Amino acid sequence: MNANHYEDLTRINGIGESRQRLLREQLQVRTMSDLAALSADEIAQVLKQQRTPIPPGQIEAWLEEARAFARGETPAETEASPVTPPASAAEWQPVASFVIEIQQRRSADGSVETRTTTSHVESDNNTHWDGFMPEAARRWLRDQANLPDEPPVVPAALPVAVPAPPPAAARPAPAPALVLLQSAPSGAGGKLITPFSQQPTETSETGSAASGSPLYFGAEAQQQLARIRSRYGSG
Repeated sequence: MNANHYEDLTRINGIGESRQRLLREQLQVRTMSDLAALSADEIAQVLKQQRTPIPPGQIEAWLEEARAFARGETPAETEASPVTPPASAAEWQPVASFVIEIQQRRSADGSVETRTTTSHVESDNNTHWDGFMPEAARRWLRDQANLPDEPPVVPAALPVAVPAPPPAAARPAPAPALVLLQSAPSGAGGKLITPFSQQPTETSETGSAASGSPLYFGAEAQQQLARIRSRYGSG
């Protein structure tokens, strides 16, 4: 056979362009016969060195298909089918295999960049994203595994905080009951005027207001009235 003859290894289920290139460069595989002549351990060792390991059963399936092609037969093609849930909740069954690698590099300005690379073992599809496992990576993994979309997560209702009622406003201290004597004859009743109502109030003959409020006369009364107006803002 011509040494420059290359057969299309991607006809084998699970071998894509990148794995075909790897087999040719690392193991000198040009034809189906070359691949069929290898052992699963030889292939597994190369894949492990390239940090793209796959389950041994997958490699054995490659070799079976390569032997069939080398004999001139066409292996039965297996079409992708929806994932069937396990019969029992206690039974875990593999539905897809991936190789995921988190890579970092330091840029010229000293910052560290991160990206996520992944390879779907069964299809040999490879891709990468900036950052650590972004949402796009999760969607890609789900699509490659032929899994249904996840239902949206409904967040639990948070308790509603009821604000405490505002504190009651402090009531201003009542103004002292100051009575200003308009005219203060000794021992006689007179007209009294409070600084708030400015309404005259009758005094008793003893010189006291009928309500029992203290009495101030002359300059002392004017001083007391000025202090109250200043404190309580009364006109």
